[in-house]
Amino acid sequence: PASSSSSSSPPPVLDEEDCLLLDCRKDPITDLTRTETTFVSNLRAVVRVFVQPLKEARVLSAFELASIFSNIEYILALNEDLVSNLTTLSERRSQDQIIGPIFFHFTEFIGVYLSFAENHPRALDTLSDFKKT
Repeated sequence: PASSSSSSSPPPVLDEEDCLLLDCRKDPITDLTRTETTFVSNLRAVVRVFVQPLKEARVLSAFELASIFSNIEYILALNEDLVSNLTTLSERRSQDQIIGPIFFHFTEFIGVYLSFAENHPRALDTLSDFKKT
Protein backbone atom coordinates (compact mmCIF):
# COMPACT_ATOMS: atom_id res chain seq x y z
CA PRO A 1 0.00 0.00 0.00
CA ALA A 2 2.68 2.50 0.93
CA SER A 3 4.69 1.68 -2.17
CA SER A 4 1.67 2.03 -4.50
CA SER A 5 1.05 5.60 -3.34
CA SER A 6 4.69 6.54 -3.84
CA SER A 7 4.73 5.05 -7.35
CA SER A 8 1.78 7.23 -8.39
CA SER A 9 3.49 10.49 -7.47
CA PRO A 10 5.27 12.25 -10.33
CA PRO A 11 9.06 12.24 -10.43
CA PRO A 12 10.73 15.37 -9.08
CA VAL A 13 11.55 18.10 -11.59
CA LEU A 14 15.28 18.75 -11.71
CA ASP A 15 16.98 21.83 -13.00
CA GLU A 16 20.05 21.63 -15.25
CA GLU A 17 22.52 21.92 -12.38
CA ASP A 18 20.83 19.06 -10.52
CA CYS A 19 20.93 16.97 -13.68
CA LEU A 20 24.63 17.56 -14.10
CA LEU A 21 25.24 16.54 -10.51
CA LEU A 22 23.03 13.45 -10.81
CA ASP A 23 24.18 12.51 -14.32
CA CYS A 24 20.61 12.53 -15.69
CA ARG A 25 21.65 12.26 -19.30
CA LYS A 26 23.68 9.08 -18.94
CA ASP A 27 20.91 6.64 -18.11
CA PRO A 28 18.51 7.53 -20.96
CA ILE A 29 21.32 7.33 -23.50
CA THR A 30 22.53 4.05 -22.00
CA ASP A 31 18.97 2.69 -22.05
CA LEU A 32 18.42 3.80 -25.64
CA THR A 33 21.75 2.29 -26.70
CA ARG A 34 20.84 -1.00 -25.01
CA THR A 35 17.39 -1.07 -26.63
CA GLU A 36 18.75 -0.28 -30.09
CA THR A 37 21.50 -2.89 -29.66
CA THR A 38 18.84 -5.50 -28.90
CA PHE A 39 16.82 -4.37 -31.94
CA VAL A 40 19.91 -4.67 -34.17
CA SER A 41 20.61 -8.12 -32.77
CA ASN A 42 17.06 -9.19 -33.61
CA LEU A 43 17.29 -7.75 -37.12
CA ARG A 44 20.59 -9.57 -37.67
CA ALA A 45 18.94 -12.82 -36.59
CA VAL A 46 16.08 -12.36 -39.07
CA VAL A 47 18.53 -11.62 -41.88
CA ARG A 48 20.86 -14.49 -40.92
CA VAL A 49 18.17 -17.11 -40.27
CA PHE A 50 15.61 -16.23 -42.94
CA VAL A 51 16.64 -13.66 -45.55
CA GLN A 52 20.13 -14.90 -46.44
CA PRO A 53 19.23 -18.62 -46.61
CA LEU A 54 16.18 -17.87 -48.77
CA LYS A 55 18.30 -15.72 -51.08
CA GLU A 56 21.02 -18.36 -51.35
CA ALA A 57 18.55 -21.20 -51.93
CA ARG A 58 16.70 -19.14 -54.55
CA VAL A 59 13.46 -20.56 -53.21
CA LEU A 60 11.70 -17.22 -53.61
CA SER A 61 11.93 -14.62 -56.34
CA ALA A 62 13.44 -11.22 -55.58
CA PHE A 63 9.91 -9.79 -55.70
CA GLU A 64 8.63 -12.34 -53.18
CA LEU A 65 11.58 -11.69 -50.85
CA ALA A 66 10.97 -7.95 -51.08
CA SER A 67 7.27 -8.51 -50.50
CA ILE A 68 7.96 -10.39 -47.27
CA PHE A 69 11.06 -8.69 -45.88
CA SER A 70 10.83 -5.30 -47.57
CA ASN A 71 13.99 -3.26 -46.91
CA ILE A 72 15.01 -5.01 -43.68
CA GLU A 73 18.69 -5.18 -44.65
CA TYR A 74 18.77 -1.42 -45.20
CA ILE A 75 17.03 -0.87 -41.86
CA LEU A 76 19.62 -3.13 -40.25
CA ALA A 77 22.44 -1.03 -41.71
CA LEU A 78 20.80 2.21 -40.53
CA ASN A 79 20.28 0.88 -37.02
CA GLU A 80 23.83 -0.44 -36.83
CA ASP A 81 24.94 3.11 -37.63
CA LEU A 82 22.59 4.48 -34.98
CA VAL A 83 23.99 2.10 -32.36
CA SER A 84 27.51 3.11 -33.31
CA ASN A 85 26.63 6.79 -32.89
CA LEU A 86 24.85 6.18 -29.59
CA THR A 87 27.76 4.12 -28.27
CA THR A 88 30.20 6.91 -29.14
CA LEU A 89 27.89 9.42 -27.48
CA SER A 90 27.53 7.35 -24.31
CA GLU A 91 31.31 7.30 -23.90
CA ARG A 92 31.43 11.10 -23.65
CA ARG A 93 31.21 13.13 -20.48
CA SER A 94 27.62 13.72 -19.44
CA GLN A 95 27.63 17.44 -20.27
CA ASP A 96 28.96 16.63 -23.77
CA GLN A 97 26.17 14.17 -24.54
CA ILE A 98 23.95 15.95 -27.02
CA ILE A 99 21.65 13.47 -28.74
CA GLY A 100 19.72 15.86 -30.98
CA PRO A 101 22.19 15.89 -33.89
CA ILE A 102 22.13 12.09 -34.06
CA PHE A 103 18.35 12.01 -34.41
CA PHE A 104 18.39 14.97 -36.79
CA HIS A 105 20.78 13.04 -39.05
CA PHE A 106 18.45 10.05 -39.09
CA THR A 107 15.34 12.09 -39.96
CA GLU A 108 16.34 11.93 -43.62
CA PHE A 109 15.87 8.15 -43.45
CA ILE A 110 12.36 8.16 -41.97
CA GLY A 111 11.02 7.15 -45.37
CA VAL A 112 12.90 3.86 -45.10
CA TYR A 113 11.00 2.99 -41.93
CA LEU A 114 7.71 4.23 -43.39
CA SER A 115 8.23 2.04 -46.44
CA PHE A 116 8.84 -0.97 -44.18
CA ALA A 117 5.69 -0.26 -42.17
CA GLU A 118 3.58 0.37 -45.27
CA ASN A 119 4.76 -2.95 -46.72
CA HIS A 120 3.42 -4.93 -43.75
CA PRO A 121 -0.02 -5.71 -45.27
CA ARG A 122 1.67 -6.91 -48.48
CA ALA A 123 4.02 -9.11 -46.44
CA LEU A 124 1.06 -10.67 -44.65
CA ASP A 125 -0.76 -11.23 -47.96
CA THR A 126 2.32 -12.86 -49.50
CA LEU A 127 2.76 -15.17 -46.52
CA SER A 128 -0.94 -16.01 -46.60
CA ASP A 129 -0.65 -16.89 -50.29
CA PHE A 130 2.25 -19.23 -49.53
CA LYS A 131 0.23 -20.97 -46.81
CA LYS A 132 -2.51 -21.68 -49.34
CA THR A 133 -0.16 -23.40 -51.78
